[in-house]
Amino acid sequence: FVFLNAETDAVAVVYRRADGNYGLIEPVLNNNGG
Repeated sequence: FVFLNAETDAVAVVYRRADGNYGLIEPVLNNNGG
């Protein structure tokens, strides 16, 4: 599930792991274009 984090104003992804738990991916962006 892709969403916009209201606290950080950044895009993040929540996903269900094979073990049934959830994981969170928060990309780290810098000011150099990526």
